[in-house]
Amino acid sequence: MVSKCFLETDGYQIIFELNSVENSRELVSLVIELRLEPQLGEMLVRSIPSAIALPNLQRLVSYFEQHIAALKVDPNYESPVFLTNGLGFQMQALAGEFFTEVEGNCNIRVMLNVGKPTQGYASTYIGGESVVEFAQIHSFISVIQVALQEIGWN
Repeated sequence: MVSKCFLETDGYQIIFELNSVENSRELVSLVIELRLEPQLGEMLVRSIPSAIALPNLQRLVSYFEQHIAALKVDPNYESPVFLTNGLGFQMQALAGEFFTEVEGNCNIRVMLNVGKPTQGYASTYIGGESVVEFAQIHSFISVIQVALQEIGWN
């Protein structure tokens, strides 16, 4: 199984590439790509491959759903940073504008673990922050949910 989940922001695109892990029903391999919008310049960054537990993918879906609900009450709300045990990426949903559950936007900050050039030091993270529409978030989490169903999880 290979699934690509796209999250389009105003300034860049985030692509989650999920691959089955042989003999595992709880993990998938994950590589994340961050592509800058061409009119802003040329940049393409890929994370190092990492494993992500399927419950963490479901937790990412809930993270975005809860963030949108929180913006209804407080447009300045910032969710805590979303992390997984593998530390392949960091994601944070920030303040935004809520009109309805499907209309509105928020800023999103994404940092990708691109590896360690020198052993003994912490990993290097590269990322971006931009505005994302709720419709794009819903599309992204829908594709993640389909991937989870295809894997047979949940």
